[in-house]
Amino acid sequence: MLDAVEKLRRSVKYIKISQARLQLFQMSMNTANIRLNYLPSKDVATRWNSTFLMIKSGLPFRPAFEDFATLDSHYVDCPSPEEWSQLAAMKDFLAIFYKSTVDLSASKYPTSHMIFKIMKNIEHHLLASRKSPNDHISSIVEPMLTKFYKYWEEMKVFAAVVHVFDPRSKMSYVEFKLRDKAESQEVAAVEIENVRTALYSWYKRYITDSESEKQNQKSKNIDQNNDIICTGEVEDDDTQAFRQHLARTKGIGSTSAPTGELDLYLQEHNLEVPPKSNFDLLEWWKVNALRFPTLSQMARTALMIPATSVASESAFLASGRVLDDFRMSLNPNTLEALICTQDWLNADNTDGDDKYDDV
Repeated sequence: MLDAVEKLRRSVKYIKISQARLQLFQMSMNTANIRLNYLPSKDVATRWNSTFLMIKSGLPFRPAFEDFATLDSHYVDCPSPEEWSQLAAMKDFLAIFYKSTVDLSASKYPTSHMIFKIMKNIEHHLLASRKSPNDHISSIVEPMLTKFYKYWEEMKVFAAVVHVFDPRSKMSYVEFKLRDKAESQEVAAVEIENVRTALYSWYKRYITDSESEKQNQKSKNIDQNNDIICTGEVEDDDTQAFRQHLARTKGIGSTSAPTGELDLYLQEHNLEVPPKSNFDLLEWWKVNALRFPTLSQMARTALMIPATSVASESAFLASGRVLDDFRMSLNPNTLEALICTQDWLNADNTDGDDKYDDV
């Protein structure tokens, strides 16, 4: 399979090395009735995403490459029919990893709630690939699964809990994915119960911590100066009292039913959103903050965590370290600021790798 990738890489370079070869290749495109407004893209060997895009963009040009081989006697790198099949298999195998990395590396919308769904899909993809008729793919799946479970086992409960804060799916999707293709329904039931336990435990702890923080802040304000009363502080207390009143009237007061707010959220029907609509998850929690004051704060805390600590460009890059020796000697806070700022500045330029070369 690596030979097939190398042949395609050399083929793409060959047709683009001169204008004469490019024109001859375009003649082959016309002969093969290929009406595409782009050419196969060149890749960078150390960036697996660019290799994936090269394969993806090159496969539709198979008839053109085969015709080009009959016109140019110096062109000797046209993949064989078997190698074209290997390239197609590699493209199908890598597609989910490419899309998942791009989705989880986004910087303009929350991504932490996407981890559970994406990782479960990757798990199912790897398990299915163990039975791949392609020997190369089936041989690399087991080491990949070993590495996958090494990290997934440590974070799957957290990922499931965060996913519950998506009102479109809540617990029902978590239960569905944990039961789907599970070793046994008993194992699935245990995993579902672990997620519920973690969710309710965090909710109760969050209520306790919030109440303690409110009491400490109230005591601090009184001790600072009994003669000076800030109007904003009075309004804040009034707002808190009003929210507590709303909670009691809705039957979700934290005193009588500490898990009532969470129960109400889970018992309500999942939010129905038209397919491919631009649903703003953070905006939904902002709008529903009065109905779910504690849950909205929890959602804000959970959803602010990025799904990945590196941008997609860094995840795709395999050529070397991001930090040189000099930057490695800087203060950790300074390093974090530099890396984050770089990602933010480059956020508008993340689509560059998805573009094919124009004709």
